Amino acid sequence: MQKLTLFFVLFFCSLISDRIIAKDSNPPGRVPDEVESDGGHTLGFSYGGVAAVSGQGSVRANPAMLVFEKKYEVSAGYNWPSVGREFFQAGVIDSQTASFAAGFQYTSFRERFKDPNQLSDRDEKYQAFYDSPVKNRLSFALAQAFSKFSVGLGAQVVNSANDTDNKRGVTLGGGLAGLLTPKLRFGLSAENLANRGVKNIAPSVYRGGIAYMMFDGDLTLHLDYRQRERVLAERLSFETGTVLENKTYSPFEKMGIISSSVRIQDLLRLLAGYGLEIGGGRSTLSGGVALVNKNFSFSYLIGKPYMKQSSLHQAVNLEIQLAF
Repeated sequence: MQKLTLFFVLFFCSLISDRIIAKDSNPPGRVPDEVESDGGHTLGFSYGGVAAVSGQGSVRANPAMLVFEKKYEVSAGYNWPSVGREFFQAGVIDSQTASFAAGFQYTSFRERFKDPNQLSDRDEKYQAFYDSPVKNRLSFALAQAFSKFSVGLGAQVVNSANDTDNKRGVTLGGGLAGLLTPKLRFGLSAENLANRGVKNIAPSVYRGGIAYMMFDGDLTLHLDYRQRERVLAERLSFETGTVLENKTYSPFEKMGIISSSVRIQDLLRLLAGYGLEIGGGRSTLSGGVALVNKNFSFSYLIGKPYMKQSSLHQAVNLEIQLAF
């Protein structure tokens, strides 16, 4: 266990280094951080953990996971994205007062969205160009447990932050989770289905993964596959504002993600995750620390969503969760 602890400490320290990998000083388009942010501890797992995260992040990542812990939980988190406006997320989960579980999450921003075409400063324009074009996002989830598995349903209401666009859309989702063995759990989910008209702010996402628990949960290992519909920002050039003609993209980004967590002294938990685009050039690295007990969780999570791009710093999340 001491060797595992040392590994996680070194892994987390590498996140705050700007020289862990060769950089691209002229990055292509990218997806806004908020579009991918599921909340909870998912950032610490590089947005993986579809079979591991049962807290606030499961409202979007996999609604079926809501039933795996009986609790009434409120949470609040503040996010400093690598690019764009700071945003906060707040939510409630109730899996103990009824035979089914329910969850809600609200995402909004501290500042108004800025039109990059009206900005002259290059740094401000870059921040606005790849900012999330969202005003607010409301996510809902319901889950029901059966003998050997659970099923969840999700919905999302998303509002555009562009005053000239004024788009509002409702999308659907769902998930499945269960135990293959007492220590091995699986999870499957789909998010933002039927998203025609709002796919650039609510892209469809398909997830599948497994989680293996050892030493009574002191050590967990997770393997995930995530397929996300690409958004327009990934195809746009910041320099010209037009679609990148010399860059070919598949309709979906396909990521393989490996992540893990280790508990130390019954209170401290370390998280880490690494993601690699299959057949592409994107890689992600993340980690975090969390103080956790039965009724309380306080976490600090950090990640590099584009490891090869020197102009993109870390995305940071600070979150508190209270269970009753």
